[in-house]
Amino acid sequence: MRLWAAFVLIWGLCADRSAAAEGAVVPAELEVELLSKLSLHDRSFAARAGELVRVVILVKPGNTRSDAFAAVFKGALSELDRFGGLPHAESVVPYTNAPALAKRCRDDRVAVVYVTPGLEPELERIRGALTGIDVLSVAALPEFVGEGVVLGFALLSGKPKMIIDYEQAKQQNVNFGADVLKLMKVVAR
Repeated sequence: MRLWAAFVLIWGLCADRSAAAEGAVVPAELEVELLSKLSLHDRSFAARAGELVRVVILVKPGNTRSDAFAAVFKGALSELDRFGGLPHAESVVPYTNAPALAKRCRDDRVAVVYVTPGLEPELERIRGALTGIDVLSVAALPEFVGEGVVLGFALLSGKPKMIIDYEQAKQQNVNFGADVLKLMKVVAR
């Protein structure tokens, strides 16, 4: 119950600090904090992560925007002591192809894949490759949700909102309870 209260408190703080324009990206520090708290409400997270939360930050090689998002997200993660109550390790991984990503997720027991800008043309292939793999994919940009990525954050009416592709979440064994799902915007493909 205390974890849920902390999640609601952070969510409320996030809404108060948000005065940015519609469509702006939620700051990485806040995304990381919310994602860490949110993982505690994913019934599959503990089994997925094991003793160490492995986070892959997926980048488009040669894309400066992709590299910038990756650097900021990795920096925000490095400030976090524990992710979902567990130690964590993150790595920036250049995207080569969807089958290689799927293999890495299976072989390295990756818990979270953070998808950066520049990978828009690959989203459908990424969705297909991650279907059936126990991994949470997270969008750097909210429009990626529904295009192949399970979870993202957006500013809606000036307030941060969690967005989920519920169908893809089921395909990747991401299992949030109804109490958390009711706080999310569900997108359909």
